[in-house]
Amino acid sequence: MIDRLLPAALFALMAVNRAQRLGLAFAAGGGSAALPTAALGRYALLGYDALAALFLAVIALLFLVRKPSFRKLPGLPPRLIALAGTYILLALSAQPVTVDHWAVGLAAALLLAAGTAGAV
Repeated sequence: MIDRLLPAALFALMAVNRAQRLGLAFAAGGGSAALPTAALGRYALLGYDALAALFLAVIALLFLVRKPSFRKLPGLPPRLIALAGTYILLALSAQPVTVDHWAVGLAAALLLAAGTAGAV
């Protein structure tokens, strides 16, 4: 049971963190009325944050509802690979934003939407 709850709790925590950051971004406003691309960029980045929170929540849910494995490979390497594969998304989702261009945010949001739709 702990093998499901711990990863689910970690990814749920990351989803809540993203959702809080999204709420703060909405409250802060931003964007420039003079430059329409600045407003578009802001909405693309807000959409990305919303989709990232949704993606992390879906991962948490999938950890809770996954079925136990039927086959276990012997040895330590398969177990280490499975452990690394479980938590690599946690490290990736905690990385800071490195590019703030609206086109990159829009492309990331579209890819994240496609990935989340594929996971469901």
